[in-house]
Amino acid sequence: MSVPPSNSPQSSGHGTQSEDRALLARLGAGDTTALAALYDRYGRIVFSLAARMLGDVREREEVTQDVFLAMWRNPSVYRPEKASPLTWIATITRNKCIDRLRQSGRRLPFAAAGPETFSSLPDDRASDPSMRVDLEDLSGQVRECLDRLPDSQRSTVESAYFESLSTEEISNRDDLPPATVKSRLRLALDKMRRCLRHKLVE
Repeated sequence: MSVPPSNSPQSSGHGTQSEDRALLARLGAGDTTALAALYDRYGRIVFSLAARMLGDVREREEVTQDVFLAMWRNPSVYRPEKASPLTWIATITRNKCIDRLRQSGRRLPFAAAGPETFSSLPDDRASDPSMRVDLEDLSGQVRECLDRLPDSQRSTVESAYFESLSTEEISNRDDLPPATVKSRLRLALDKMRRCLRHKLVE
């Protein structure tokens, strides 16, 4: 099964959470038309979220395809009592981007750190009050996972991704070896990734 082809990912009509959940239920039953409908609704949003973490257009397109393939292969992972469809899809997108960045040894942008991350999504659904609640719910989950980190790891993450400090700048400011800064970041991001996945799949 392949994701519906598209040269430029788009998100079209409006959909309620109940409609989206119904589509996900159909997806779980193997309905390929449900995947196409979800792609039409969320493709552009997924592409836009990927653009915040990945610079290469081809990578963004590949991540968009990866997200919908993941949904097709594991639709039962979604738990409506844990998150809205949009929150779930946005989290999958972020995890796919992190996978690519880590595999290539690139810096991990702390995407979805707050509601402002989503304020300029090129889709009118982002201005819909219900959509904003979903997006803020995701950013709240990220903040909650961040707050669970040990103080030293949380401080390092905030310095790197909120203050945009380099490893060397954090090392000099906190009088730490660069290797320690890198280790803290790696451990912290691994913990946050597990935390976010746990919230959606448990």
